Amino acid sequence: MEKVKTVAKASWYLLFIAILFYCLDFFFRISPSLVVDQLLQQYHATAIGIASFATFFYLGYVLLQIPAGIIFDTLNPRFILLISLLLCALCFFGFVVGDNEEFGFLMRFLIGAGSAFSFIGALYIADNYITRAYFGLVAGVLISVATIAASGAQFISAYLFQYLSWHNVFILMSLVAVVLGVVLLLVPNVKRLPQSRLNYSPRAYLQIVWRLFSDRKLLANAVIGGLFYLPTSIFAGLWGISFLNLQYKLTDEQGSLAIMLLFLGWAIGAPVIGYIAGRFNCNRLLIGLGALVACVAIALVLYFPQEINGDVYWLMFIFGLASSCQVVVWNVFARFGIESASGFAIAITNMIIMLLAAMFHMVVGLLMNFSEGAIHSKQQLIYSLADYHHALIIMPLAFILVIILAMFVSFRMKAHVES
Repeated sequence: MEKVKTVAKASWYLLFIAILFYCLDFFFRISPSLVVDQLLQQYHATAIGIASFATFFYLGYVLLQIPAGIIFDTLNPRFILLISLLLCALCFFGFVVGDNEEFGFLMRFLIGAGSAFSFIGALYIADNYITRAYFGLVAGVLISVATIAASGAQFISAYLFQYLSWHNVFILMSLVAVVLGVVLLLVPNVKRLPQSRLNYSPRAYLQIVWRLFSDRKLLANAVIGGLFYLPTSIFAGLWGISFLNLQYKLTDEQGSLAIMLLFLGWAIGAPVIGYIAGRFNCNRLLIGLGALVACVAIALVLYFPQEINGDVYWLMFIFGLASSCQVVVWNVFARFGIESASGFAIAITNMIIMLLAAMFHMVVGLLMNFSEGAIHSKQQLIYSLADYHHALIIMPLAFILVIILAMFVSFRMKAHVES
């Protein structure tokens, strides 16, 4: 009995470290948005170059999703998390001290590749080492904790920039990843729950993988999740602070506070929406209503500054709160009843979500770079408010597309039978 308790406790420790890793992943992902001007100067980049830092992160993240899912299905998650943590720490340090654009792209790609194991790892451990009964709720709590940590780290970083160089602040964050890896070494090895052990031959596993990969409902659900996350990724992950500085004359600290409120909306909404979706099975309503409210909120922030004025902070919070309805995607996912290939199924869902983010980060960069308002100053490009308005129209359009898709996609999932 004592051994069972020890194993269960170790499983919770492992899940906690995976969640902390995902928090770091969130910070690594959005870190360029904190120092856009500094990166423009250090890497002699344009908007396309800065957008490419985000895109290469997502490219590495997306390309490693399916391999990560398969690896978690077959290997020890403790070892996998350790290697990916150390990879992220090393490459984030390289990105901070580098000054060659191609080297920066490589570092961001490798950070994304290592981060690919964070979210999948946390959900996989919850599904296979803790319990499947509360998978949707765990997904909501995971997103909530990560967004709180990311927004807090973002706000603290903006504060520390007043006393330390951004290089030193970011190097401290890479050291946090190293420390987390050391702590991970102290966690005992844990075993999968009996019902989640892989009892299939490689050929049977590949058949399950192919069936999941060609499941239209699974793919459509993931596309909706990607479109829901896309505006937050674009705004909070890269262009939000610089846009708020320009349109609302906010300082970096005030802009960081606005982005923190966006994440706070996600943090509060995700577990609540996850519980409501699981309890009342109103997936279509939650997705449609959340997309509509988020669309209106971000459209007001982008295009009606005189009308909202000081309400920008409240609107950013409402935008995040409504966007948290994306967690419904994971509630729908849980209804598939996937067991032996759950790592792969989580991976393909998250891969599509992040692939859309990667694609449209580049689209926004291209729209800004080829706009007529961009001017050269001191070997860098300066973008006008009109450039931002033109490029960021993608954000409300993404929510409109979610509403349209939600009208035609079925959210009543049957259990995915594995044979």
